Amino acid sequence: MHSGAYPVPVTPSNGHHLTVEDVKAKAVLESDIHVAPTRLICLENTLNGTIFPQNDIIKISRFARDNNILMHLDGARLWHVAVETKISLSELCAPFDSASLCLSKGLGAPVGTCLVGSKVFINKARWFRKAFGGGMRQTGILAASAAYALSHNFPQLPRVHGLARRLQRGLEELGVGILCPAETCMVFFNPSTVGVEYGEVVKRAAALPDPIALSGSRLVVHIQTSSEAIDALLQLISELRDEKIKEGFVPSTAQALANSTKP
Repeated sequence: MHSGAYPVPVTPSNGHHLTVEDVKAKAVLESDIHVAPTRLICLENTLNGTIFPQNDIIKISRFARDNNILMHLDGARLWHVAVETKISLSELCAPFDSASLCLSKGLGAPVGTCLVGSKVFINKARWFRKAFGGGMRQTGILAASAAYALSHNFPQLPRVHGLARRLQRGLEELGVGILCPAETCMVFFNPSTVGVEYGEVVKRAAALPDPIALSGSRLVVHIQTSSEAIDALLQLISELRDEKIKEGFVPSTAQALANSTKP
């Protein structure tokens, strides 16, 4: 709204991540006054917990440079990519002109996203921040929280990814459908393959002695998630599945149907 930009969404043809071919198909390079020319390409890494391959990002960046198009990275969970791929943050950000890195998502700081870019870009961003009422004073406590998150919570992400993969394996063993596998900290699941609805899982999880907050198909594991919580959720879904089987549900039929509808 404030930028006046005309966004053009692009859907990945491979069902996972954008390629330079996807971008080229949507980019507006001509000077036709009836359409807005492409001036900025924005990518997100991770997206729904999936990792955007660096090689494809570099190809898109080269296309952008060849056509004088800027590149911005929504790197809210880029920390997860760095841990999983062993690629440094500086290398992950190198193809972009600017990037935003969240210190609360994944890292657990109480608040804060940092904007990364050239000195000229950051100076201009500060003007916009002030104009939109985003200036803050006495932010040392927030900076300290961010420093703690980077020093103490960032190293915990490998454990988080391991828990997410264990959660996926446990769901698969129960016959639960996996809509999007755990590449980092998220698993998207479909409980209908065992006759269970999302609402049932949400309600029963909230009623556990140590309640688990769920809202739908997306399961997010974070630094405060315990191994016991993973076990409790898997046990809960196992109980729900067994209840449905006793009521006459046949998992194999639904499982075959779910697998046939996966992309």
